[in-house]
Amino acid sequence: MQSISSPRPNLETIIQNITLCFFKLSIYAGLVIYSIIDGIIDEFTDASGIDAGTSTNEIYNAGGNYYSPSLTPVISQLNGATAWGVGNVGGNQTALAQSFTLGALTSITAVRVNFGANSGAPAGNLTLRIETDNAGAPSGILANANLTIALIPAASAWNTFTFAVPATLAAATVFWVVLSSGAQGNNIYWQPLSVTPSAYAGGFLSFSTAGVWAAQVIYDMAFEIYSVYDTMDLISIANVAIAQPATARIVLLEIDDAVPIMNVDLLAYASRNNGATWTNLPLVDEGYWAAGSRVISSGAVSIAAQPAGVNMRYRVRTVTKNFRIKGVSLQWA
Repeated sequence: MQSISSPRPNLETIIQNITLCFFKLSIYAGLVIYSIIDGIIDEFTDASGIDAGTSTNEIYNAGGNYYSPSLTPVISQLNGATAWGVGNVGGNQTALAQSFTLGALTSITAVRVNFGANSGAPAGNLTLRIETDNAGAPSGILANANLTIALIPAASAWNTFTFAVPATLAAATVFWVVLSSGAQGNNIYWQPLSVTPSAYAGGFLSFSTAGVWAAQVIYDMAFEIYSVYDTMDLISIANVAIAQPATARIVLLEIDDAVPIMNVDLLAYASRNNGATWTNLPLVDEGYWAAGSRVISSGAVSIAAQPAGVNMRYRVRTVTKNFRIKGVSLQWA
């Protein structure tokens, strides 16, 4: 098992190790937020430790017991009733595409597509690409080398295709979301859904049979395009200290969907006056507690300059990237 290394003095290391033991106890016992001497630990077994009224853009995952930032679409064409086949329809290889234009230079993070029931059992992956335009049809050329992803989409559900590396696309330029697959047996295909009459003014659907694209201008794919993640402020409920604290420290359990830059796109704060005043808690990456899962902490930071108070809160902020916050411990003295 990989150990967690830390440059901190022995006392700091002991405190961090004790906190990790508390996290393990919370995880294995399925505990909700609970108090320790001069502190709290919340492994997010439920949402009771978070103030939903003051937090912003936070999404709670009850299955995974974590919080992550929301993602707001820059283009949204919802619903969908007409199904199109991507695979093999009537003995021909088929593909589906939707054109779109952006109102501003935009970093593209993900595309979401609505699928109906499968015809048969398609084999392998379905590939989503964002391609440039060639005379009103997909060009076959990626708009950016990072804008391609293959996965097995769930039937009768919205599926999110998240690119490993976001890429920036120009404004006022036609691009295409293209869905295709490898060879399938006769009449074996996925069924992305479309909307008619066309409601999205920035583009239209096109259907490919045996490599020949045909515009379907009265239809739009049921799809959404996403840019950067929303800035999340995850704010705890107030926890009453026995005496007025002069210092605070925080420990986070974080699961990577992107590599965090400490104190730039992942930040933490503490307040002793119920969230009226915040002090930044500079974060340090302490290493991994499991594959892709980091321990991040601040050490003790003075909050003595804050107005008097005993109502302790923490705030964890994520900026434009997706981090899953699995647990938080706030301690004070």
